[in-house]
Amino acid sequence: MIRHYEHEVDALCPATFDDVAPPGALLDEVRAAHGTAGRAYHDLRHVGEVVASLARARAEVGLARPAEALLAALFHDAVYVPGAKDNEAKSAALAREVVSRLDPRARDLAWIEATIRATTRHGDLGEGDVDADAAIVLDCDMAILAAPSARFAEYEAQIAAEYAFVPPEAYAAGRRAFLERVLASPVIYLSPWGRDAFERAARENLARALRA
Repeated sequence: MIRHYEHEVDALCPATFDDVAPPGALLDEVRAAHGTAGRAYHDLRHVGEVVASLARARAEVGLARPAEALLAALFHDAVYVPGAKDNEAKSAALAREVVSRLDPRARDLAWIEATIRATTRHGDLGEGDVDADAAIVLDCDMAILAAPSARFAEYEAQIAAEYAFVPPEAYAAGRRAFLERVLASPVIYLSPWGRDAFERAARENLARALRA
């Protein structure tokens, strides 16, 4: 049975980001956005996992744009309709609107938007296609591929649940093609930090999933 994590995640802004913490009203918007129907994986739990990985990256290698990186992580799936082609574009637009309205500090909104839009290209980007901080944000979004085997299996089931409207054979073929494309990439993770943290475990998980 798939668990649905629709409750609030406590760690949307961990202590590592206390110096750039967004206003509470902005975090309330993030929570509200991720409470929409149709989410089994792309919910607040996922956001919390991405932010936790980002906090680890900041602690271990630093971020040049910590505030913008955090905001991109918080909003990257703010709009999510399974199967829609414009989720990333709408999430980027929502991030611009909410941040410009609720965060009184100057933020590089164009960078936040570009980084969120880049999440649609997972598996197709190469080293150097985005800057160092964007690479880390994207790697944190893909950290789930390197999760312990039980969490990875749960993730796979959650993605399948989100696409339950697709005929099973078509879904299986499409999902397999995605996993094969990612596994065939010269590197899955775009930053040196991401490769050190996640590459080996992700390849093991992907290979096991494709053997199943």
